[in-house]
Amino acid sequence: MPGTITVKGVGAVSAKVDFVELTIVIHGKNKEYNAAMEEAAGQTALLE
Repeated sequence: MPGTITVKGVGAVSAKVDFVELTIVIHGKNKEYNAAMEEAAGQTALLE
C-alpha cells in the first residue's frame, strides 16, 4: 500500500511536511461599509 509506514515494536518516524492547510477568518464590523473594509484590510496587512 503506497504511502503507508508500519512500525512494529518501539520506534519513531519523522517526515518533512509537504502540505499545510490554513484557514483564517477576519471580521470587520462598522455601520459604514468603507470603514468595515478598512478595518478588515488593516487586519489582513498584519498577517503579511
